[in-house]
Amino acid sequence: MHHSDFETEQAKWRDLVGGFILAFGDVEVITHRLWKDHCRGKPPFFKPRVEALLRALRNNTPQNVEVIACLEAALCLADKRNTIAHNPTQAQVFQHGRSGELLVEMAISSETNDDYIDDAELKELRAEVEDLVTRLYISLGLVERK
Repeated sequence: MHHSDFETEQAKWRDLVGGFILAFGDVEVITHRLWKDHCRGKPPFFKPRVEALLRALRNNTPQNVEVIACLEAALCLADKRNTIAHNPTQAQVFQHGRSGELLVEMAISSETNDDYIDDAELKELRAEVEDLVTRLYISLGLVERK
């Protein structure tokens, strides 16, 4: 493995982490907007904020089932977001016994909750959050459907 390969891997990883964090940030912005419409007082941190929003939305008629589903999904992703946002990336380097070729695996692991997120999972998580943002914008009527 050449230095440039390692840099390419790192760039891909940074792009995945950044994309995930930015998309989750969009979810946060949407929850603040919803808070103004459905709740009172100063919005708490993400999880209690979403839990309060869910209570308020479930009591609403007509309920916005899609927004509720999206917020429930966002709640499930919150721990992953914390792991990704608050833990350093580790690069693990493996050397192939015969060929001597080096393989680098980027991952984030959390000491507190046993999360271990490799690039395959991070790709999935990023796609999931980006999809969630699109669904939220559409269900809140902030984006025209194609």
